[in-house]
Amino acid sequence: MAHEQLHELVKDVRRLLDAGTTAIADDRGLRQREQALQALGAKVPALAAVAEAIGRVRQAPPSRAAAPLCDLLLLTRQLAASLASAGCDGAAAGVEKSGPWQTAAALRDVFAWAGGSFTAHANDFKALQGAIRRPDFADLRLIEPLLKKLASPSGDDDEDLLSDQALPAFGAALVPDLRRDLNLQGGVAHARRLRTICTIDPRLGTTLCRQALADGGTAVKAESLRRLTRLAPADAERTALQVLGQKVPSRLAEAALRALATSQNDGALDALLRALLSNDFNLEFAASDVLATQPHPQATARLLELLARLQTSEVEARANARAKQSAAKGKRKAAKPAGPNDDDEVGEQIRRVVAVLGERKDAAAVPSLLTLLDHGNAELRESAIEALANLGDVSGLRAAADYMNDGKVWEAATRAAWLLPGRERYERLAAWVQELSQAKKSEYRRGKFVLELFEEEFSDPEEDFDDAEAALERKARRTDWDPRWLPLLRKHLGGPYRPEAALGLAAVLGEKAVPELLPLLLPSVKKDECGVVEALGYLRAREAVPLMVPLMPEQEWHHYCIHDALRRINDPTAIRLLEGLLEKTKDPGRRDCLAAVIEYLEKHRAKE
Repeated sequence: MAHEQLHELVKDVRRLLDAGTTAIADDRGLRQREQALQALGAKVPALAAVAEAIGRVRQAPPSRAAAPLCDLLLLTRQLAASLASAGCDGAAAGVEKSGPWQTAAALRDVFAWAGGSFTAHANDFKALQGAIRRPDFADLRLIEPLLKKLASPSGDDDEDLLSDQALPAFGAALVPDLRRDLNLQGGVAHARRLRTICTIDPRLGTTLCRQALADGGTAVKAESLRRLTRLAPADAERTALQVLGQKVPSRLAEAALRALATSQNDGALDALLRALLSNDFNLEFAASDVLATQPHPQATARLLELLARLQTSEVEARANARAKQSAAKGKRKAAKPAGPNDDDEVGEQIRRVVAVLGERKDAAAVPSLLTLLDHGNAELRESAIEALANLGDVSGLRAAADYMNDGKVWEAATRAAWLLPGRERYERLAAWVQELSQAKKSEYRRGKFVLELFEEEFSDPEEDFDDAEAALERKARRTDWDPRWLPLLRKHLGGPYRPEAALGLAAVLGEKAVPELLPLLLPSVKKDECGVVEALGYLRAREAVPLMVPLMPEQEWHHYCIHDALRRINDPTAIRLLEGLLEKTKDPGRRDCLAAVIEYLEKHRAKE
């Protein structure tokens, strides 16, 4: 009885707040509540105090009823809290740990993430990656925006982070929410939900993947095959072979091909070779990717058999084309052939097989690849040279380098020569650099191309500065340089090829090149060159920092080589110099660039 009266009292007070103090005196419900609580107050003294508070409200004139009504409001809120139900039926037991639940993230970060990077249409991989690294990332307030992001269009990197790292950080308690909204007949969003479940709970994920392969939609089936490749490889291989024996959407066939990556089944190898010759780009790409590392013991031999068969087909196609041309002679106008050119189609298939053989790095392919070096089709010659370069077999590299004077494949042949041992590399390539300043146009292009290869010893064009140190460590710089490169490179340090020569000197001499490069820094920057700056950056020359920072205003706004070099050198003493420069800089764009470098250096110093 008392609980009912108190609940009703809470409702009455809320109603009177809306109606105003003029309605209090004549309110029948409030009068009834006062009478009932007065009677109950004889047994429960606390209820008598509530009845007295109601009486003060009812007895106050409308102009003075606000204060006692606020007192009663406070009292009823306390009552509402005390009346809230708690507990559960059954014996007490420990709660199973579900994840690192918390709301520890700073409010500004939660708003920034939930309102920006994690919104449905955001595609900011770096922001999400940085957030996941934070120890306070698994904040309950981020679950909803992250779940919504599963349904948004995003790149593969975003998808990996969401399904494999971000949502799994919240633990097993997230699985019911993911499973409740999972539709095995659904599209990409549901495929991502399944992927997340597999990451958090592999056993449940395996069961759902098997169910999806039986009656799921295309997107979910494809994801199920990808997940089962890790969770139940035998099931994945068996299902993939069944899928490839049927007419299925390209996305599903591609997933099936990738599920055969570790298979040594003869049927799997047959399916991959068929896909390699298909006209579907996605299937060709998937088959090439898988065959590059496929462990089947006969993979290379079967590829070589296929290459020989295709070469025979190409010869026959060319012979048929010549026969048609002969038959057309004497006619005023030969009709255009209908459909695709058989010669071109077979040539494209040969190039795919050749590329895979190069990626497999099996020396058994070298003799077959050598037979293509004299082919009349320049694209096939180039493909063979590139494959030999990938294989890295010295005999193949020498044969490929012999085609450096072939005007159509000289770049690929030069790259092959660049991979030869130190002495041979110099003797093959130095002549093009020797007389570069007086070279003809064709020789100029070749000599400059050789010089530009030196920079590739240091950098990846796609290098991410958030991981710059690791990228430089992964890049294995060769040490077998012929010392005859040094006078050849020094010859160009004062001329138009100084940027390339500086990088070459850094590659050959390593850190010993720094004293020679430092005096060249000022004249190089004044000519809007970047090579000397880049070389000092790759060598992590701390001596260059106090010289570089004052030169930053001298560079054009679109040059960022000093900014990048300072990141690579990663010297904390640069922070003070940059802050001083920042105070003097007025241009907003330049200020933003300086602030970004300072932030990078501060962040790295904090890690140490």
